Amino acid sequence: MKPTIALPQALALTILGTALAAQDAVLVIRDVNVIPMDSARVIPRQTIVISGGTIVRMGPTLETPVPAGSVVIEGAQRFLMPGLMDLHVHVEHEYELPLYVANGVTTVLNTKGRPWHLALKRLEPRLDRLTPRVFSCGPYIRDLATPAEAMAAVREHLQSGFDCLKIKGDWSGDAYRALIDEAAANGVFVYGHAPRNQPFGLVLAGGYQAIAHLEELVYTTALDSLIDEARGHDGPLETVVLPPWARHAADSLAAAVAETGIWITPTQIVIDIYRQRATGASPEVLDEEYVKYIDPESRLRWAAAIPPRGAQRFAVQAQLQQYMLGALRSAGANLALGTDSEVASSNLMTVPGWAAHQELRLMVRAGLSPFEALATATRDAARFLGRGDTDGVVQRGRRADLILLRENPLDKIENAQTIDGVVVNGLWFSRALLDQALTTIADEHQRTSANTRPPESHQ
Repeated sequence: MKPTIALPQALALTILGTALAAQDAVLVIRDVNVIPMDSARVIPRQTIVISGGTIVRMGPTLETPVPAGSVVIEGAQRFLMPGLMDLHVHVEHEYELPLYVANGVTTVLNTKGRPWHLALKRLEPRLDRLTPRVFSCGPYIRDLATPAEAMAAVREHLQSGFDCLKIKGDWSGDAYRALIDEAAANGVFVYGHAPRNQPFGLVLAGGYQAIAHLEELVYTTALDSLIDEARGHDGPLETVVLPPWARHAADSLAAAVAETGIWITPTQIVIDIYRQRATGASPEVLDEEYVKYIDPESRLRWAAAIPPRGAQRFAVQAQLQQYMLGALRSAGANLALGTDSEVASSNLMTVPGWAAHQELRLMVRAGLSPFEALATATRDAARFLGRGDTDGVVQRGRRADLILLRENPLDKIENAQTIDGVVVNGLWFSRALLDQALTTIADEHQRTSANTRPPESHQ
């Protein structure tokens, strides 16, 4: 697929007609309560001055003058926090990009790169182009058997222009160690799945930089025996009570992960959706109003998808991973938010943008505080990307990716969705403008739905 990059023309013209004068202007957000995300605190009544995509001044409103000619947004005692980052997505269509921004997600990491994703990486937001900043891994590197193959894969990645090397599949131990060593020697960030034909101890010993799913820690350790037992359960769905040995194993594993400094993007939403679908009930997402922002072809695939087998298995796995997520937090492991959003998949059913807020709620349900959950998508996500000195907090000198909220998300994680506006690289997009973008996308899907055929199979 080679998508066009601009928004639909009608939307672009509307934006240009109403707000083009702000493209290069100094932006001021005046008299706002700042949640800097450097700690769990609120700094009241601040004024933020933004120029060239950067926060150039921040201070008490009575002490911070507004530069002449600025575009001024009255904070009106609302709350300003850093934009969210979703560090595990699969961008398949151009229309997905505004969906992220409309939900306050101002940075994404695409984890299965193709050549056209390099064009997305070069995009800068404009008032006629509503897009988050895009980073991207390259194509999957998988099933390598020899050190020579692994070292060649790293060298090829260095010439690719992608930001990270994504691995998947079964690997020989020698090939895996060679790839990790070669990547480290060349400053290459490795991200992806654990080799499922190898024990997780290989990852812990190898200096792997980031694991893409918490489930990888289940399938490659003794904890998988708990899932095996649940897979063989054919009776009615029972209340899940984790045995003491599983809790102990999860605690020990969390401590080992924390000690190595490996990053985990839990993508707990994936297992939660499988849990819902395995019961045979319609997944909750299909009843949500925002599903209309997904293209008709994908929606039809979702509706026709056969539920996975094993309600008990996924109930056990969801409960186990909720416990593991809390254990990782308690151990001080590095956690970053990711959702595996991929509209083309009939199994995942994750809606770009909205999925980030679902994942935040699952984190809180696992025992993280609202601040700790939000940190995985802001301050800590910036560290994951190697941008901890430029992104992820509200502070002078930092990139101006921001969300203006009506309510304080530190009080309740759901308040992170009370979005009145978003700043992307210093550009202000009001709630009205975001809603207009969403309406344009939904209308376009509605127009094309009449020509969309149902899928021929459930595969």
